[in-house]
Amino acid sequence: MLLLPLVGATATLTWLSSIPELATPDLGFTWQDKFYHLVAYSVYGVAASIAVYGWLPTRALTTQRWVVLAIGCAFGGIDELHQSFVPGRDGSGYDWIADVLGTGLAVLILPRLHAVLAALLRRLIPDLIPDPIPDQVPDSRRR
Repeated sequence: MLLLPLVGATATLTWLSSIPELATPDLGFTWQDKFYHLVAYSVYGVAASIAVYGWLPTRALTTQRWVVLAIGCAFGGIDELHQSFVPGRDGSGYDWIADVLGTGLAVLILPRLHAVLAALLRRLIPDLIPDPIPDQVPDSRRR
């Protein structure tokens, strides 16, 4: 079940990459296509994180992050290769770098976002989300 977001994101990015000369809104700056790659692969990184955190729940967070980054790097490379065969599209090393940076952004931000949302929900609905058990709280959050 935790693979569904990753499968959906992979299918969506593959479908979008298959569209010849994909029209995107003009944002008014020269490297806007790299921005689109960064945003798309940030979403992909979140989907990959959900799958990996479910698949490797007992592994260290650092290991999980490296696995997510490896998945994003690999799929980004495959996606750029795929685009090089689509008429009107081209695969680019710069696009791949934006893909990797987008995945990395998700890897860095997601745990913090999760902690902030959990704390907010704990305040709003205290009975719904219990406080973490002290043994499960990372050392950096212990006081």
